[in-house]
Amino acid sequence: MTDTTLRKSVFIKAARDKVWPYLVDKAKLGEWYHPAEADLAAGQSYVLLGKDGNGQPEKQVWGDVLELVAGRKLKTTFCIGPFGDRSTVVTWVLEEVAGGTMIYLTHEGIPEAAGEHAMHLISALDKGWDIHLGHLRETGA
Repeated sequence: MTDTTLRKSVFIKAARDKVWPYLVDKAKLGEWYHPAEADLAAGQSYVLLGKDGNGQPEKQVWGDVLELVAGRKLKTTFCIGPFGDRSTVVTWVLEEVAGGTMIYLTHEGIPEAAGEHAMHLISALDKGWDIHLGHLRETGA
């Protein structure tokens, strides 16, 4: 199978040290993405919460923090229900640029995790990342 990696970038008009907490702080994650059960930390598992049909919290995204270089890089496994017991890898890289921070996101391994539903999930995740990164930009991080 060919490499089917989602690649996204977004410019945030804020310094890298102001943007970073929005990727690892449990409350700040909830401002633009999904709230976390705990702050993300190197070598630890994480759970991001959504809401079920009754508005009750439920596990939406989960995985392990594979690499964390504070203010610069976050690499995690990324699991969702449709992947079953398989996972993908999401990497965030933050770079200082004139007037703010450029965030680069890569999401790898979707076809392998999604199996026969690969194209459906690639399309859904592609759209989802666009929406979430738009929300992150709007927070003014």
